[in-house]
Amino acid sequence: MLGSRHIRVNAVAPGAIDLPGEPREAGLGAQFVSQTALGRLAIPQDVARVVSFQSGEAAGFVTGAVIIVSSVIGRERERRADQNGAGPVGLLMPATSRF
Repeated sequence: MLGSRHIRVNAVAPGAIDLPGEPREAGLGAQFVSQTALGRLAIPQDVARVVSFQSGEAAGFVTGAVIIVSSVIGRERERRADQNGAGPVGLLMPATSRF
């Protein structure tokens, strides 16, 4: 329905984000990091890069996608998202190219 009006709908679902200066429980960051594939938590710039890609020309034919920005492995990520009530952030963006 939206595609016929050249509107793409995608979502970015961030996982655990390391926010400098934000207080956290002792050991919580280390607990998350120990379960990541990349050995670190995401930072806000990691999420911003995905949003930038989704809204740019390179993603002009991407629609209906959810990109998870997280290196937390498997079910542990899903369990934490459910517990924290975290959900994807939806994006509506006009298509940049028309047929």
